Amino acid sequence: MAAHLALVTKSMEREYFFNADGEMLFVAQEKSLRLATEFGVIEIEPGEICVIPRGIIFRVELINGPARAYICENYGGAFTLPPRGPIGANCLANARDFLSPVAAYEDREEDATLYLKWGGELYRTKIGQSPLDIVAWHGNYTPYKYDLRRFATIGSISFDHPDPSIFTVLTAPSESPGPPNADSATFPERWRVRENTSRPPWDTATTWPESMARISAA
Repeated sequence: MAAHLALVTKSMEREYFFNADGEMLFVAQEKSLRLATEFGVIEIEPGEICVIPRGIIFRVELINGPARAYICENYGGAFTLPPRGPIGANCLANARDFLSPVAAYEDREEDATLYLKWGGELYRTKIGQSPLDIVAWHGNYTPYKYDLRRFATIGSISFDHPDPSIFTVLTAPSESPGPPNADSATFPERWRVRENTSRPPWDTATTWPESMARISAA
């Protein structure tokens, strides 16, 4: 994998790009981005992520001024949800919260430039129309976005936590069982129910109302 910092100061006009080396995970940091893809349009703002699978053509546009984002270029297996095992079925990132675009297409016969990344090199070619001309699609090989504010944090950290990491949003599996090729994690605010609390002392000489009064006074 490779990590990049993207500073976008101008929208792509009659320019398109696709990455044949790996999929790209965008993490919006400042301002918003619009990604017009073969499958439809995705907009992300700070707090959201977007994954463009390997080989999908797209164009990047600004929405509210120059934007900044992080990009993870994943050369391994495609990102997927981690196996949650004993953690349970309703925690971390849930599949129902990932959004795919509604089909949208461009019917434009005009000169354009298509950029391709292959083998670590950039190539370009001239084309006579917009490549975002797919009218409909089906299947699951599609771009998608996720709002990190929907991530369900769990657990109370003392010195260790279970696998997978309770901060993992997406994981890219490797050829070896266990260690992933790459993980996408988030570290949001969490509410720890034991924080700033204490267990009151209890003895046979203390009645329940007195104990409760002591807690209230504390």
